Amino acid sequence: MKRTWIVPAFVPLFLLVPCRPSTAAETASPAELVVPPGAWVELALPAEGLTVEANLDGGVLHPVDGGLRAPASGDHWLVVASRDAAGRRSPLSWTRLRVDGEAPELGIVVEPEPVATETGLWIPADAVARARATDAPAGVETLVVTAGEARSETTGPEAELALPSSGAPTLTAETRDAVGNLRTTDPVALQVDGAPPVVEIVLDGPQIEVGDRLIATPALVATVRATDIASGVATTTLSIDGGVIEGSSRSGGWQPGLHTLAASAEDRVGNRAEVSERRIEIDGDGPALSHRVLTHGVEGAEGQALYRPPVEVSIEATDGAGVESVQWSSDG
Repeated sequence: MKRTWIVPAFVPLFLLVPCRPSTAAETASPAELVVPPGAWVELALPAEGLTVEANLDGGVLHPVDGGLRAPASGDHWLVVASRDAAGRRSPLSWTRLRVDGEAPELGIVVEPEPVATETGLWIPADAVARARATDAPAGVETLVVTAGEARSETTGPEAELALPSSGAPTLTAETRDAVGNLRTTDPVALQVDGAPPVVEIVLDGPQIEVGDRLIATPALVATVRATDIASGVATTTLSIDGGVIEGSSRSGGWQPGLHTLAASAEDRVGNRAEVSERRIEIDGDGPALSHRVLTHGVEGAEGQALYRPPVEVSIEATDGAGVESVQWSSDG
């Protein structure tokens, strides 16, 4: 049966040497030992009066004083036996000596992916960091992910951390394998954008508010205006009567009647803001005019109306948006 021992760099290592005299082809079951580079492998005898013999990667067994030091790298075979005062040798003990001098492979991702702008790397308030470490042959012992005051530590190869919902955290990950090899990621400075853009519908052109109604001419210009001081505005949308307008702007060409406007904006990390629906009325007609002569007159021979000066005339103008002024002239 194969056994695997993993020995950290700071723990002394003892291999118990067999002492029972051997027969011709007698050997012990191989074991596997994972050690850091240059680890001291002490060969402990189970009884007094015995000597230790060993070799590394083949060759003749030779006496060893106390133990031996592991090579700097690679996989090796360590063969150990004991010999008593009568010259009888114990069964051979075969140990696969694996030297692990490589730190674990370590990767870390942020979801959703940070957005790079001129002002830094931006993430939303609900972003998550996920780290994964792999190591052979010793295996991952610890994995730590930190971002500002947030911290996640596991004894397995995977870790997940909910990133801070505000501020500018620095993200790092660190992993150590079972023999002490350490790897740390470069720190990544992040900035959290947890606020949506500020968005509004801007109306330019002749217009007037009458009660709760906004009345304008067909030349009205409607534009979406959005600002975001963090990650920046990514998209804006203007909808008129339920249809999205290309370019988020409408300049003139309105049909008379009632229209419903809506707008939205999204920043680069996905925060979204919407403007409540706004109703406008397009008035494409001028005021309605009527007049009447208040002075009493008579009908002339040719059917014309005849009046004695002074003549009093009443002019009336009506308009849904209101009448701003009335002008009239007589004889041009």
